[in-house]
Amino acid sequence: MKKIAFIHGTLVTGGAEKALINLLRFIDYDQYDVTLWLRDNQGELTPQVDSRVKIKYWDDFFHQDSQKCLKQMLKECRIMPILNNLCFRGLSKHYINDWYLNYAYYLKSLCFAGWTKYDAAIAYQALSKDDILFLTYGVRAKQKIGWIHGKCPHDRSNPSYKTFFYEYPKLSHIFCVSNGSKDIFLDKYPELADRTSVMYNIQDFDMIRRLANEKVDEVFDQYTLVTVGRLSSEKGQDMIPSIADNLRSRGYRFVWYIIGDGPTRKALEELIIEKKLTETVILLGQKINPYPYIKNCGLYVQPSYTEGFCLSTFEAKILRKPVVVTNVSGMSEQFSQNEAYFCEPKVESLTCGIEKAFKVKASDRRIPGDVSIDFNRRELKKLYRAIEE
Repeated sequence: MKKIAFIHGTLVTGGAEKALINLLRFIDYDQYDVTLWLRDNQGELTPQVDSRVKIKYWDDFFHQDSQKCLKQMLKECRIMPILNNLCFRGLSKHYINDWYLNYAYYLKSLCFAGWTKYDAAIAYQALSKDDILFLTYGVRAKQKIGWIHGKCPHDRSNPSYKTFFYEYPKLSHIFCVSNGSKDIFLDKYPELADRTSVMYNIQDFDMIRRLANEKVDEVFDQYTLVTVGRLSSEKGQDMIPSIADNLRSRGYRFVWYIIGDGPTRKALEELIIEKKLTETVILLGQKINPYPYIKNCGLYVQPSYTEGFCLSTFEAKILRKPVVVTNVSGMSEQFSQNEAYFCEPKVESLTCGIEKAFKVKASDRRIPGDVSIDFNRRELKKLYRAIEE
């Protein structure tokens, strides 16, 4: 049985985190022994991880296990590993003002302190400096794989991104979650084209449909809008109060539920109050189960400025709901033009897209087609091939 390590920060509620949990549900555990390395256990989604996965925490190792390993090496008089450990610790302290070298050498010192060797190690969010360094220096593995969720923002002329410039070439394979995100990534790293491919996020279709049947207190009709996602600048929720104000001024009566939490919540609340929309645009906060809201809404709206492969719109597709989406990376791979209302990520364009749907009966709105039953099996084969290379 082959050993696989997944590396991620914390399992807070977010698209990449939900995608990781879904992927771990469908791994072939007859073939693979899986360990999930997290920074700490603070994420509210951690209890949802498949019970067959062994969970370990970086902080525990840094603070306890590394010292135990060093003591064990001293006890066994393993001179070379001890010297390597001390050498890299010294280099780490020497580069105390250079985050990249300081952290890299520190992790190299831990690697010589006696880590398990894996057949494959995977940084599930390789746009994180911590995760990519932990993958390349903190874990011993035959294959090292990175996963790119979303738009790669790296500027090759900016030295603050040097961690990635130096470490990505050491990876055996890089997965992007859509063709759009792959194109953006390869525009920054064209030299990595031979090891970069697309693997779409795994979905738990049965679970989504089952959980969507749970009862909730809110009232829904064909004019109920729902948006799900972390409240952050790239997700476009800042446009929602202005869009709602436009729709209200054109005579529409509706309720817009926003599910999620994040750094832009306070600013969003202030905009809702400023435009006197507190009865129209309602922040429901974080919901572990958002699926009943998606299933029962009249229209699902995703106003993102940027995306990789948007999980919530794909969940709306699984539940066969009409959707309004922005014409950003990954959306055209989920929906054809007659399956969704495509808009530019601008207030007026989104207003018109929603109005276009409002003007027809709910039964006449564009509905996404069924997702292939082979979707998960096809995508998992891509991962298994990368592990077995």
